[in-house]
Amino acid sequence: MGEALSKYRNEINGITIDGYTSRDLDDAFWLEEVMVEKFALIFNKANYSPVIEGHYALNLPAYTHFTSPIRRYADLVNLRQLSAYISGEDLPYSFNQLQEIAEHINAITLKYKEEKNKCFKAQNYRKNMEFLIRENFSDVEDRDYYHLIKMVIEEERLTDKLKDEILFRMETAKDEFEGFYSGKNYTGVLNELCQKNKWLYAKFKYELSGQDHQPEISAIAIIEINGIKYLSDKMIATNKKQAKNMASYSLLEKITHLKPDIIE
Repeated sequence: MGEALSKYRNEINGITIDGYTSRDLDDAFWLEEVMVEKFALIFNKANYSPVIEGHYALNLPAYTHFTSPIRRYADLVNLRQLSAYISGEDLPYSFNQLQEIAEHINAITLKYKEEKNKCFKAQNYRKNMEFLIRENFSDVEDRDYYHLIKMVIEEERLTDKLKDEILFRMETAKDEFEGFYSGKNYTGVLNELCQKNKWLYAKFKYELSGQDHQPEISAIAIIEINGIKYLSDKMIATNKKQAKNMASYSLLEKITHLKPDIIE
């Protein structure tokens, strides 16, 4: 993400702001880059080719499309090939011709995407500069907010008002995170799963921390299944019941490798 962000990452590492470490902020900025890199290793970009390569996401050995010949030239080519094959006629395109057409379409598609990305980046930059000039960040939507923070870090334009907005949004996100867990009794789901599979019930360890006027309870759920011990992540909340529920959710994920919401 550039020299400026690397410099920022090194300089603020270890600093704590209102309970949030600089590493938390850094990870938030880094998340998209990491995800893009990881998924790029799994999902190759789709390219046209006369060679059968299959479809990764659909898990198919061969794949083509031909439903929009009016707007996609590749579909028109595929329809001509299929029509000739079904009719027992000679194929209208040779392998070399298909290769040439595919390379041309791939090149044009890539150029279009690059130009489109440049256009979006320019629009985002202009929009972000307007936000910085007005210094009114409360009406910035989440989608624009990420791009704003990314630009500010890269160009070292972080202001006091924007720092305040970052902290406010992080607090709001924390409340929403805890609210998500409070909507369902995951401890009950965990107990039902234990009853169904005849496991011993999970045990919980608690720790009290925080200030006297604003205590925090951390909880870790532990269960042993067939000689294997599973531990939840350490979950923190403002009360014991909430912390236990959050720890139950975490333990369910580790046991089932599924989101607890889809466990029957």
